[in-house]
This record gives sequence, structure tokens and C-alpha cells, in this order.
Amino acid sequence: ITATDAWLFVVTSIALVVGWLARQVFGVNSWIAYSVGLYVGGFWLIGTQIERDPVWALPAAITFGVVAVGSGAWHRLAAPLVGGTVVTAGSTFVALGSDLSAIPTWSWLAAGGLALLATAVTIERTTKQGTSFRELVDDWQ
Repeated sequence: ITATDAWLFVVTSIALVVGWLARQVFGVNSWIAYSVGLYVGGFWLIGTQIERDPVWALPAAITFGVVAVGSGAWHRLAAPLVGGTVVTAGSTFVALGSDLSAIPTWSWLAAGGLALLATAVTIERTTKQGTSFRELVDDWQ
């Protein structure tokens, strides 16, 4: 771990805490509150994988992404849900590298189909009866 890694960890942590505080105090949109922290943390971890490929970068990036997705899903926040998905998928693609083309096409289709089905089931189970589309969109801010 380099000094730059330590500083970027601190900057990411501060950005996420400030975003959380802004959301609690001012009620800002999740995109405004969390985008900077997700952007800095995600690009730092994925960039570290590409440049140096240290042992800790892949697990840290996957953990960062999964925690963001879980937090976004739990609190119904779009920015962490989308940002965490991008970080997790980007880290996976970087980790696979040239082996990406070796994965059979049916695997990609099956994974995409399962992801879509899981998303549809989750949305259907959590939506309220008689809720308008606008109310659903407002819930995911």
C-alpha cells in the first residue's frame, strides 16, 4: 500500500461521510450526496488493479462495490446501487483481463438473464399495491 492509496482511502471516506451528512441534514438527492465518493473510490480501486495489480486491490474493489450495492438496495438509493454495480462489474472485467474472451457466450447470456430475473423479482416483491410510477421513482432518490 502506497501513500497515495492511503490518501485516496481517506478522501473516499471523507466524501462518503460528507455525502451522508448532506443527505441527513439537507435531504439532497443520493446522486449529489454519494457520487463523488463512489467515483473517487471506484476509479482509485479499479485504476490500482490496472496499474499495479496488488493483491489487495481486487478484494477491496469488490467489497466496496458490494457494500455500495447493498446499502443502496437497503435504503432505496439509486446512486450507491448503480455506482456499486459499476465498480463491481468493472473490477470483475479488469480481473478477467484477456480471459474475458474465453468465457462461453451462454455463460454471459445466463448471467444477464439471471440478473434481470433477480431484479424483476426484487422490484415486484417490494413494490406497494396501488402505488403510482411517480411515487416509485421518488422512492429511489
